[in-house]
Amino acid sequence: MRIVYCTVPPEKAEEIARTVVEERLAACAGICGGLKSLYWWKGKLDKADESLLIMKTRRGLVGKLMERIRRLHPYEVPEIVSVRAEEAYEPYERWLRAETKAKAGAARTGGRKRAAGRA
Repeated sequence: MRIVYCTVPPEKAEEIARTVVEERLAACAGICGGLKSLYWWKGKLDKADESLLIMKTRRGLVGKLMERIRRLHPYEVPEIVSVRAEEAYEPYERWLRAETKAKAGAARTGGRKRAAGRA
């Protein structure tokens, strides 16, 4: 399992998250708002209000996910970082694998919460 992080302008967060989940490149995308980023850009200290996307996917989809985010993202150099999950709850991993293998647009029965074992 891989966790992919990406900072985005708040107005683009839901669009990018929805697209990668609908296309089954990620099983889930969480949106954390209210982020203030400080960074160097073209020799100048800059800042921006951003949202953080936290996406869960399979290792084999990381490249496609990163490329899709890059095409949707308005930044010249978007922050897209993948980290390997050392351990995860096995039923959650099974759910993730199943949801990222399904074809886009395929009807699914049951919701993520049920599949992930949450009430």
